[in-house]
Amino acid sequence: MGKRGLECLIKVGALDSFGGRFALLASLERISGISANHFRAIESGQLSLFGGTTGVEETVTLPAVGNPDTREMLNWERELLGLYVSDHPLTPHQPTLSKIVTHFSGSWQRPSMRRPCASRD
Repeated sequence: MGKRGLECLIKVGALDSFGGRFALLASLERISGISANHFRAIESGQLSLFGGTTGVEETVTLPAVGNPDTREMLNWERELLGLYVSDHPLTPHQPTLSKIVTHFSGSWQRPSMRRPCASRD
């Protein structure tokens, strides 16, 4: 997988179980470098007696950085997926909206097609 694809997966939260989004983005170069070295070793035939790769196993230590704010995460999700996954931008305003909104479009009944909409008198 390319670096751009990995960056997109991080931004939309697909890799949140591995760490924070900013921490993973900060370590992206290191992660892609380790992955490239691994696949180069496989292609060159550097296998152990039992079929595993030889060499030193590398680990990535994620830096201690903060998480992106909700608005930035939602912008990434909307830009890359076309929809919001982790939250919705109007969620913080829900209490105010519930006091203002009186009807929802889903609760409206559709008029019968047999009745005329207007009379001609």
